[in-house]
Amino acid sequence: MFVVYPDDEKVFEMKDQYFVGNSLLIKPIVKHLLKFIFQEMRRDIFQKFSRQNIRGSSSTMHLDPLALVIALNENSEAIGFLYLDDGETYDYEKGCFVYRQFTFSAGKLTSKSLSSLDNDKNILCQVN
Repeated sequence: MFVVYPDDEKVFEMKDQYFVGNSLLIKPIVKHLLKFIFQEMRRDIFQKFSRQNIRGSSSTMHLDPLALVIALNENSEAIGFLYLDDGETYDYEKGCFVYRQFTFSAGKLTSKSLSSLDNDKNILCQVN
């Protein structure tokens, strides 16, 4: 947490939660049969999600549709990045991957490719 918030001394001692990148806060549940956890959250990053179903194993997840949850900040805006490859081969070295930036601002979701290759034309998207 201190890498993302180096000016906030309260986060220096938080050793049981961490960021992946600069926008995904992780706090693993590490005790068997634990029903809930207390997670320290800064006011500027808090978004509450509950009743999310955990589905399948990683070997079956490639069959599931991909859902992006967009958590808006206090200004009703968000920015995030998505990288996808097949997860098995080194074909990403040949440009077989998707790297996109998603932006939500003024009530509009936009997406643009961050790859130098035009390799993600065949992405099917459904917005609910």
